Amino acid sequence: MRLAMLVTDGFGVRNFILGKFLSLWTKDGSEVDLFHQIPTEALAEYQKGLSERISWHQLLLYEEKVPLFVVRQSTNYAQMNWARTQAMLRQLRSRRYGSARYRFLLRLSKLIGKGFAEPSRIEFLSLLHLGMVKQTAAYRTYLSLFKQTRPDILFSTHQWNPAVAAPVAAAKTLGIPTATFIFSWDNLTSKGRIISPFDHYFLWSDLMRKELIRYHPSIREEQTHIIGTPQFDFYGDRSLIWERNHFFQHIGADPNRPLICYSGGHKSTHPDEEMYLRVLLEMIRSGQIENSPQVVFRVAPTDFHERFNEVLKDFPEIINLPPIWKIPTQPNEYACPMPADIVLLTNLLHYCDLNINLCSTMTIDFAIFDKPVINPAFDMTSPPIHGVPLWNFYYMFEHYRPVIDLNSVRVAHNSLEMAEHINLYLRHPELEREGRKRLVDLEINGSIGQANTQLVQVLREVSQRESSYEHA
Repeated sequence: MRLAMLVTDGFGVRNFILGKFLSLWTKDGSEVDLFHQIPTEALAEYQKGLSERISWHQLLLYEEKVPLFVVRQSTNYAQMNWARTQAMLRQLRSRRYGSARYRFLLRLSKLIGKGFAEPSRIEFLSLLHLGMVKQTAAYRTYLSLFKQTRPDILFSTHQWNPAVAAPVAAAKTLGIPTATFIFSWDNLTSKGRIISPFDHYFLWSDLMRKELIRYHPSIREEQTHIIGTPQFDFYGDRSLIWERNHFFQHIGADPNRPLICYSGGHKSTHPDEEMYLRVLLEMIRSGQIENSPQVVFRVAPTDFHERFNEVLKDFPEIINLPPIWKIPTQPNEYACPMPADIVLLTNLLHYCDLNINLCSTMTIDFAIFDKPVINPAFDMTSPPIHGVPLWNFYYMFEHYRPVIDLNSVRVAHNSLEMAEHINLYLRHPELEREGRKRLVDLEINGSIGQANTQLVQVLREVSQRESSYEHA
């Protein structure tokens, strides 16, 4: 059995290359054609220990001409104008940067999208986009390649990257079933249209299935498969956990003092976040936060901005623990996690006493380890950085509402409240335990550590049942 696999970003590398997926797929002699944009100098690290039955290919650069770009963007804007979630409305209102030509094309796409904001018209735009993709050189290249390699199924690790449109279109022409993984818990309520109509969709939970069918009504329930998410599979592997003193020594921390993790978001969504980190450190220095806890700071893996540098300089006591990711040096590459980062993150989650983040996915990571989470919901600037109070902005997004409604975190509406929450959690970490469990059960169906196993099983069943090569 042969799989064509599209890995479109570093998170796909983490979930499906550093995890067990490839080993599970190839253990019976099955083959993989893996298309990627991994930095050349890092590729050998990922290939270690993997089967020689995996063929590694460069994912083709996807260059859109103006008509194709406008149709794709119009489809996205039509989806957002119709679904009108809080996150989508934010995107519709957000200011775009770039050349005058780029901004004009986006305004044109918004105008078209507004006129097509109805399910049947969105489907029309989506099919128009697919037809235009079939006119591209990338489509013809993948068509020729798939005729030679004859994969039984095509699987994309992300549902939204434009680079997957051409290989998916080629697979559909050849009667090869296509599948994608919905990457994150917020994607269906915060992103635009899924880039291509796939045959099958792999989901974290029944909640995500309901969202998929609600916002993409042409998708049938039998096309959906709930597997959990490989993103958290590593947390089920107890062999990754170091001895406590070894971990604290490794990061330069005192094992006898509390450890707080501040996990940062991306500048595009949290442009003033360094101010919250500064407030936390100032309160520890002043004694407002008891027992002199240590702070370990982990920036978002793809946030390459230097906005935290001044805080790190002013507070040398902070433990700066950046993700161990390979930074791209070429335009056709993406940032990728190294294996050591998986181990480091798992131990960080295991040994930290609590986490502070601004409505991040890390809320779920820490909930899996039953660790308290505090979400700051107060503004550091006037007027607020997003034009409305932070509490009325991110914490009202559809994907984050269950976090609040299930009482799985404590929300700090001012800095004094944040200090009070920290002091209380350090004394009573069991608080909100039931809320954290309910959140994990809602967002992730299935056992932690089994998502890749479930995924391989369903992919095999689908490929055996549906592969046809009608036009080969």
